[in-house]
Amino acid sequence: MPSSFSPLHIPIQGINLIEASAGTGKTWNIAALFARLVLLEQMPVDKILVVTFTKAATAELKTRLRARLNDALRVLQKYEDGQDIAELCQKYAPDAAAFLAELLQKAMANESPERLVIRLKAAISQFDHASIYTIHGFCQRVLQDFAFYCQVPFSLEMDEEQHRQDYVAAQDYWRATVAHDDTLAQLVYRHRQTPQNLAARVQSFLARPYLKTQPVGKATDFLRQAEQDYRRAWQHAAAQWPQVQAAFLGEVQPKLNKKSYEPQKYADFCALLAQHAQEGTEPPASTVVQHSFDSKGDNKFRADYLLSKIAKAQQAAQNRETLAFLEDTLGGLAETAQAAEQAERNALIGLTLALLDDWRVQNERGKEQQTTRQFDDLLLDVFHALQENRTHAAALSQAMARQWRVALIDEFQDTDPLQYDIFRRAFAAESDTQKAACTPAWFMVGDPKQAIYSFRGADIFAYLAAAEKAEHRYTLTTNHRSHARLINSIGALFARDKPFALDHLPYETVSAGRAEKRLPEHEPSVRIRWLNDLHECGDTAEAADTLRHRAADWCAREIARSLHLSAQGQFHIGSLPLEAGQIAVLVRSHKDGGLMQRTLKKYGIQSVLMSRENLFAQEEATAVCALLEFWLKPQKTELLVYVLAGCLFGYTAADVQALLADDAQLAYWTESALQAQQDWQQWGVYAAMQRFLQQNGVITRLLAQGSERMLTNIGQIMELLAAEDEQGRNETALQQWLAQEIAQSTQSGGAESRLLRLESDEHLVKIVTMHAAKGLQYPIVYCPFVWNGGNASADEWQVVQRSGENWLLHKTQLEDGDRESVAQAQLSEDLRLLYVALTRAEEQLNLYMAAGKNTHRSDFYYLLDAPPQESGKKTIAPAAYRKIWQEFIARQDAQNTDFVLTDEPPPPFAASERTAAAEHEGQPLYRAVPLPQRRYAVTRHTSFTALTRNMPRQPYPVAAEELLQPALDSAEQHPLPALPAAQEQERSMADFPAGTGVGVCLHSLLEYFRFQQAACTQSARTTRVLAQYSIDADMWLDTVNDMLDKVRQTPLIGGKALCDFPPEQRLAELDFLFPVRQFDLAVLPQWLAESGLDGDIVQAAFSLTAQQVSGFLNGAIDLLLWHEPDTIVVADYKSNRLPDYAPESLTRAIAEHHYYLQALIYAIAAARYCQSRKIAVRHIAVRYLFLRGMDGESGTGVWSWDIPMEHLQPWLIHGGDA
Repeated sequence: MPSSFSPLHIPIQGINLIEASAGTGKTWNIAALFARLVLLEQMPVDKILVVTFTKAATAELKTRLRARLNDALRVLQKYEDGQDIAELCQKYAPDAAAFLAELLQKAMANESPERLVIRLKAAISQFDHASIYTIHGFCQRVLQDFAFYCQVPFSLEMDEEQHRQDYVAAQDYWRATVAHDDTLAQLVYRHRQTPQNLAARVQSFLARPYLKTQPVGKATDFLRQAEQDYRRAWQHAAAQWPQVQAAFLGEVQPKLNKKSYEPQKYADFCALLAQHAQEGTEPPASTVVQHSFDSKGDNKFRADYLLSKIAKAQQAAQNRETLAFLEDTLGGLAETAQAAEQAERNALIGLTLALLDDWRVQNERGKEQQTTRQFDDLLLDVFHALQENRTHAAALSQAMARQWRVALIDEFQDTDPLQYDIFRRAFAAESDTQKAACTPAWFMVGDPKQAIYSFRGADIFAYLAAAEKAEHRYTLTTNHRSHARLINSIGALFARDKPFALDHLPYETVSAGRAEKRLPEHEPSVRIRWLNDLHECGDTAEAADTLRHRAADWCAREIARSLHLSAQGQFHIGSLPLEAGQIAVLVRSHKDGGLMQRTLKKYGIQSVLMSRENLFAQEEATAVCALLEFWLKPQKTELLVYVLAGCLFGYTAADVQALLADDAQLAYWTESALQAQQDWQQWGVYAAMQRFLQQNGVITRLLAQGSERMLTNIGQIMELLAAEDEQGRNETALQQWLAQEIAQSTQSGGAESRLLRLESDEHLVKIVTMHAAKGLQYPIVYCPFVWNGGNASADEWQVVQRSGENWLLHKTQLEDGDRESVAQAQLSEDLRLLYVALTRAEEQLNLYMAAGKNTHRSDFYYLLDAPPQESGKKTIAPAAYRKIWQEFIARQDAQNTDFVLTDEPPPPFAASERTAAAEHEGQPLYRAVPLPQRRYAVTRHTSFTALTRNMPRQPYPVAAEELLQPALDSAEQHPLPALPAAQEQERSMADFPAGTGVGVCLHSLLEYFRFQQAACTQSARTTRVLAQYSIDADMWLDTVNDMLDKVRQTPLIGGKALCDFPPEQRLAELDFLFPVRQFDLAVLPQWLAESGLDGDIVQAAFSLTAQQVSGFLNGAIDLLLWHEPDTIVVADYKSNRLPDYAPESLTRAIAEHHYYLQALIYAIAAARYCQSRKIAVRHIAVRYLFLRGMDGESGTGVWSWDIPMEHLQPWLIHGGDA
């Protein structure tokens, strides 16, 4: 039996399992244990490894762990001798007062409060170096720190676009294998297979090397033989087809059972075969099989089978030779067709498994030659290093054990055999060598009841195997989320034996942190609303779709009624009225979520659908793709119709018919497409889309419909298109890229940028999938679709447990025991998902129940331990199922549980009732305030480049060259005459080429340059960048490396060079866009003179065209540096060639190219950036780095301008925020 977990009293040693049921404060306890390790065990924060499985969880853990240390520090700083430490903890850290008081008392018994303050300050100041990672981040750290042991390059780069390279590998295999084999080529053609969809089937298994597969032998050879046999059988039947058809249709068919041999169906079948016989072609084997075998797999053209389907009175008269003839022809054809079909399946299975094997081999070979890694590669590299590298595996394991003294692995229920093996080999003392060494304490923290991610590769059996190895098992026993009667009611639902359908996975009873609910007394803890109309449906189960829509409607009505009562002051949570944002509707699928959102909107309730779906799988992506194609092909009316009838414009059939009859309208849309194409070419795809949508009222229409989700998606698609546009794709290539992303969206989640952004959700009802709801909690939860029975897994490939091993099997390879195992695993996961859904509620849980066609397979049917269905019955009567629920509720202790089962639907409710009720009650209604008309003014997007061009700036979108090259200016964009070729030993940056490409190249090198490392250690990347810009690396690499070293070593401020600023004090390529009003260049010379700048610069400012700018300033700062508490450095790289780089020459260049104006804009942007993040800054130090002239020792090549914030203030007020 597990012990109760106490973070202060458990031993810090061995392998420990901490099981934390929902709501029991898992993260709180991890933070408490972390604080103990720092204060009592005196461990540095970088010696404590904390691993979780998502970026969001990692960020939350970092925040919570740092906050707990801050709490302890705050209390100790307020502590004075003789004070009651418990009172201070209650005052400054009330959520952890008891724990913190005991912790600090124990700590002060060992060290003085002053030393503890020093220890905590050190831990907090070093917290950015704390070892808190995702699983991928942890493996990346291992590969970086122990590259030699892992046998990987010392510098690895991440590639988030994993699926693209994967498909390239699949295409390579396809060309090498399928393209040169006629049998395989015909096979994939018949089954419509492509490299992409074949690869998509097994992509998720690529990073799971522990999966065993069942080979299919020489499947291609068997397929050739089966096809030959089928061809011979068909030729045998076709050669005597008139006789075959006469024997079957004329003599036998009239006597056969009409249910087994539907006359019309088999007449059509014979007609099809006759046509193929006449044309000399073979009928599809699948068609023959479909008509030739019954549900049990018996051949319907065998003589004895045919005879059994003839009425007994007619059997004696039936000619047996005719039946034998049909068996020989049609029966033989059926047998060979079935064999051919099975051979085809085996060949496809063999092709898929061969692709998987080849993929893995090519992936490993590729990693030997490349420094890029995909996320899955990180785990595989560490796994192989610990398991297969006999030379270094033990040394790597020991090095990891020395690096981290304690390992806390959070969300361990989501582990898999590969991840578990990594942690086991690193942190579990198994060998004598490990036992002799200092083995870290290893804590596995999780809740197996919430293991719901098998579709991502998580393996509950890996967790259960790990649990058996634990030396100490603990559990958290108090639920701090919900009140007692709700907790007990949920516990009652899981009270049966094997509640999760697996051994060793019990439901652990938990106590409640509070006894009373915060709802009105008449509101139950668990409300069960019965959906079936028992008077109308009787014993017949209603259709699932009917029940789905009824559940959505009743749920929406109930939410509307609750919010209406809240508006009247009759529904409170605690002392405050219920708000829409406190309600969550949990759904199993995004389809159900969409239905729920539409139904809520019908009742005037706005909601947010929280999703991690792929953006390109949404209808908006398809609509935008079609729109771009129409722009490219405006003569195609069918494309226009498709666009207008889609989600952007919402044309009805009548609208389309009217459009096609109106030549003027067709001409308008053609003209709009041509204009959009011109905007696209001139300004970029983002500006073209923005203008087109605004001019044609799309944004207005969607806003009027309240379609925030759709607008969010369209905006995100436009941003991704713009990002790809900047890569230099032409219009056709960009549209094809979007089409490809849409095609692949169902096959791969892709990078974070491909995930749907959330709508604004603070005051909206939340619709959340059960998977996405894990880790969240809501006061009131509705589950409208949990009545629906589960379906058997439709996945073509299944991971099956056989004797403790994981097998990857095609569904046709499953044996009876495998099918039972798959069904049990699916039921168990469904039950765990249900547990996650039910335990999200803080105050009230609303369930909707019904008897449907799959009720006997539903989660609740299993939990209620309902009797098995009678033989032959596929459904349960609604009244009988309702009686099971009534009996279950009657068995519960009314003092500890709180169920209400109701048959009554919520009262009808109209959206207008909310407004009418408010007027009736005299409550204020909120209406839009009428605003006076404003004078129309052009809003300009401009930049330093535009302001110094001495020409009028067009009021509409930002020029393409500014979007593509924000970091360069006119002096860097024009190539200078090439210098004579120098001798190799004399080659320097003065000889280095010039021009736009070179300027971009140098900026690219410095953007990701690691200033704390010598340039020669980064030569691989430098070589790639130089090659990208057609610069000969063999000729220029040493020169460029020398320049980079000088740039990083040249003092910039206070004796500090770039190499002295750690990464956390640097921010590269800060893009900015901020509003300005009355940014007046006419006052610039006077301000510059007051700043103390050189007279040449002040004089140059008078040559600028006097203008006031209102609109937006945009640009990009090459580098921001944080120096001391109150100074920020703005660094800009310049690749200008100058005669020399003495201060006077730099000043002339600054004046000539008006860089002082650029520096002012950058300083304003930096100041606004700091203000937005509440960073107190007193000085902004501008440093222009002329890369060709820096010497690494003195200030040569560096132009400096220090601006006090108070002197910059007029520009912040009048040029920025006003």
